[in-house]
Amino acid sequence: MRGMWNYINRRLSLRLGLDIIFVVAVIFVLAMSYLFLRSKDYLRQSAVNRASQILDNTGHRITDIMGEVETVADNMAWYVDGCMDPDSLIRDTREILLNNPHFHSCSISMEPNYFKQYGRYFSIYSVRDADTISTAQYGSDDFQYFNQEWYSKPQGLLQGCWIEPYLNTNPQATYKTDVITTYSRPLLDSNGYFIGVIAIDLNLKWLSQEITSVEPYPNSSSIIIGSKGQYLVHPDTLKLIHESIFSDPAPESKTIVDSLGQKMIAGESGMLSCYQTISGAIAPLQLLAHQAHDIAEGHYSNRLPKTSRYDTIGQLQNSFADMQASLSDYVDNIGLINTQMEDRNCELAAANEKALEADRKKTAFLQDMMHQIRTPLNIICGFAQVLNDSFHELPPDESRNITQMMQDNARKMTHITRLLLGFASPTSHIVLKKETFSCNEACREVVDNCRLTNSSTVKLHFETMLSDDYTLHTDKQRVQLILEELLDNANKFTQQGTITVSCGQKDQQTVTIRVSDTGIGIAKTDRKNIFTQFVKIDLFTEGVGLGLPLSKRAAQRIGGDLVLDEAYDQGAAFVLTIPINI
Repeated sequence: MRGMWNYINRRLSLRLGLDIIFVVAVIFVLAMSYLFLRSKDYLRQSAVNRASQILDNTGHRITDIMGEVETVADNMAWYVDGCMDPDSLIRDTREILLNNPHFHSCSISMEPNYFKQYGRYFSIYSVRDADTISTAQYGSDDFQYFNQEWYSKPQGLLQGCWIEPYLNTNPQATYKTDVITTYSRPLLDSNGYFIGVIAIDLNLKWLSQEITSVEPYPNSSSIIIGSKGQYLVHPDTLKLIHESIFSDPAPESKTIVDSLGQKMIAGESGMLSCYQTISGAIAPLQLLAHQAHDIAEGHYSNRLPKTSRYDTIGQLQNSFADMQASLSDYVDNIGLINTQMEDRNCELAAANEKALEADRKKTAFLQDMMHQIRTPLNIICGFAQVLNDSFHELPPDESRNITQMMQDNARKMTHITRLLLGFASPTSHIVLKKETFSCNEACREVVDNCRLTNSSTVKLHFETMLSDDYTLHTDKQRVQLILEELLDNANKFTQQGTITVSCGQKDQQTVTIRVSDTGIGIAKTDRKNIFTQFVKIDLFTEGVGLGLPLSKRAAQRIGGDLVLDEAYDQGAAFVLTIPINI
């Protein structure tokens, strides 16, 4: 290094060249520094000027919107003065919103008892909801609109004025959570007396969305504050009215923000880089992370609430809430499918149990059927053997009793066979044989052919309120079979007393045949099952559980019905209803 320095000192030209290069380098650095500082100031000033211009344009835009509101209200006040009737006022409030799509709502409110036919209160209020405009009449003891500031202030000033933004507190309003600002204009009659107020509302959420969409420069936004510093326009619409510029900043920037807020209240505009705004804006992301963790843990019921913010974070939160709702619905659907599968399995198990029960009933029925057929068949075979072996030795009376018992048991087997054939034949296959016959005569035939089991203690009576020439045009054989079945049941369950068959006319188109007895009756718990096939109340009595069900089916086939008289308490009573002409 020392040798090189000595070499440079011995060369004058080389030393001068190095000195010149050094001086030029210093000058170049100073020049570039100067140009950098000037460019920085220029760019800063350009950004400020551009932002100020945009803010001024935004201010002019707000002024134009407010001026438009004032112009419409003033013109409408002049127009309404000449058309003061309720129907016109309703139409006018709607026309204002139809012609001015950025107006939120409009109302025309009159002094108490101005329209006496409508009572003390008359306030027509039209409000916009997307593309729909709804109109209603407001005012009540709970909401006396004439005590509201938007009514009383222009009443006192007798001139139009703007009302500080407020939260709609009308308990009758559908949109009572809207933050609105109102321009109120008094209505005066031809003599200059105050008669009401026309008020036009702007929704601060809509206004905030419109204004904050204009960015003075990248990553910035516009705000508007009220006379006390409360936010009227802010990118986070949840802060409107509820928070102010003085309560919002972080401690390290409070002095600067407070100064800016005071200037804005004084009518000046200003700009500030607020890092805490970023912190507040991304706060919902922490909530998103917490909800995502809950979903990962399998907890789907904790729903993320939606927000009314219009910025990207708000859109993200709402999209996540929709996704979470869809996921929760999907999980709920899976749970519902599982529940349905469990229900289906239970139904299959129940169906299987019913099949087993049906199989058990079938086995019991076959066993009962074998008993019901075998008993009379054994009696017939036994007496036939007696007659074959000792016919000439038997006294005539005993022979007659034997043959009578054989006929009775043969009749029982015929009855069982007929019931089984009736059960096997579908209702649609029943062939009706229509004929005209006397109702009394048909009933007497059945009564006369009935042999009482306990003839010494039971009496059989026939009563009728019909004349003997009263005729029916229906299936006589089927009517008599139904009566035979009813009498057979009464005969089996009546040990003493009476069995009564009575005929009467229900109306001009229908007759009734009633079969009542003084037997053991039917318990209330068993009554719902008496018309069910193969059901026997007493398993030890004769029968296969088909008589009453088939009788009811036959009665319905000829257009009538067979029912139990549940009011009768002396035994059992059945009522057969038959149309006179089938």
